[in-house]
Amino acid sequence: MKLRLFLVSLLILVFMVASVYPQQGETGNQAQQEEETSEYLKGFKILGEPTEAEIKDTAKQMIQPVLVEDFEVPGDWEVKMSRDFGVVSFMTRDGFPKALASIKDKNNKVLGIKVNFFKRGPAEIVVRPVRPIKIPGITKKIKFWVVGRNYTHTLKIIVKDYLGREKEVTIGKLNFSGWKPVEVNIPEFIEQEDYKVSEERGLTLSGIKIVCDMTDIVPGRTFYIYFDYITAETDLFVEKFREVDDMVDLW
Repeated sequence: MKLRLFLVSLLILVFMVASVYPQQGETGNQAQQEEETSEYLKGFKILGEPTEAEIKDTAKQMIQPVLVEDFEVPGDWEVKMSRDFGVVSFMTRDGFPKALASIKDKNNKVLGIKVNFFKRGPAEIVVRPVRPIKIPGITKKIKFWVVGRNYTHTLKIIVKDYLGREKEVTIGKLNFSGWKPVEVNIPEFIEQEDYKVSEERGLTLSGIKIVCDMTDIVPGRTFYIYFDYITAETDLFVEKFREVDDMVDLW
């Protein structure tokens, strides 16, 4: 009788141990799987195969400032304007905004532009880099410094979307004096990515445009403007967490 009770108790104990250990192993495998998922799909809400909208809505963002252009190297930019309205000249000049004095050892040059107007008219001054500047990540905002001279001319930036289509975004009027930081948010209608493509995503800065207010053009009077230190606030999440062994598609 005692032997029978002992065998029953031993059998119950074996079943209890067998039921505990698989659960522990399953928990360990689940934790390991979650850890691997967090490494390779950081910021994504896993609900089966995600759609493009779900990827955009659930991805974490890593917004970081990026230096786009500091105008320290002469010859990297060119300026054009129709000769029907005047003559434009430009050059790299010594100087910097006082707010950037802490980095003046590395940033002490600016791009200066001078225009001698012949007559009033719909003049446009276009400032372009010799080589278009690709901005990494998804650009949220572009900022730079401008010297204004209280004219009512309009300042714009020219960018290309990820398919190379050129767009203009208006910043505002130049009716201020001295150095001023200006900025513009990049609107959503400028496409910067396709979730199936990672190599070509983002914006390319292709220029700055000044649309002159013909009522504020004085023939014979010289117009001056200066630019310095273009930066972008850009989402670098994909670039930061891309797998090191991923293949590059641009070939």
